[in-house]
Amino acid sequence: MNNKEFFNFIELWRLFWKKKVIILSTSFVCSLIAMVVSFLIPKTYEAEVLALMPESSSGSSQLSGVIGFLGESSLEGGGISSQVIKLLLESKNCRKRIIKRFDLISAYNTETEEDALEILQERTKIGIYILTGDIRILVKDRNQERVAEICNYYIELANKLNEELELSAEKPLLIIIDYATPPKEASFPKIKINMLVVFLLSSLFLMSYYAFSEKT
Repeated sequence: MNNKEFFNFIELWRLFWKKKVIILSTSFVCSLIAMVVSFLIPKTYEAEVLALMPESSSGSSQLSGVIGFLGESSLEGGGISSQVIKLLLESKNCRKRIIKRFDLISAYNTETEEDALEILQERTKIGIYILTGDIRILVKDRNQERVAEICNYYIELANKLNEELELSAEKPLLIIIDYATPPKEASFPKIKINMLVVFLLSSLFLMSYYAFSEKT
């Protein structure tokens, strides 16, 4: 740090010390307002289910299943590729059954099934992990119990659709390792983080304002 930068730092510290009561009190009030607003915002919860993808009946791994999906038939020997599983879970058929099972048209306060399907798609994230051979389904919802139930129902539906469509001889198609459980805390909004961010931004804004006023 050169002399000029050190001098500027000292000047800013003096300015802060001079206006500390106004800066801190105003920033504290702003953070309280942020807390109140955060409490008024509907809470969103996240839940995740971890399931194991099947190996093909010939004993090959999921990695070879994906290679088969890109080249030779991945269904040879009764196996099924991870991409097919992903398509199955993301299908409109699957989402429609979830909409009906949990009456999400009413829960999402939508007028049509298509709107509810779109919201469910936006709130669902399906991750395929080839090397570890697992699949993770993360769902967001404004109901703590329902969000976990939807997660677990995805796996149940995948097994049902596999039997109905006769895609693979593997039964069950997916095996749950960790069931989704109702989350204890909301994933959004983060009240403490919101308060801290607003406090820091308010302090920075006031410091900039008083520094500009001093120069002019």
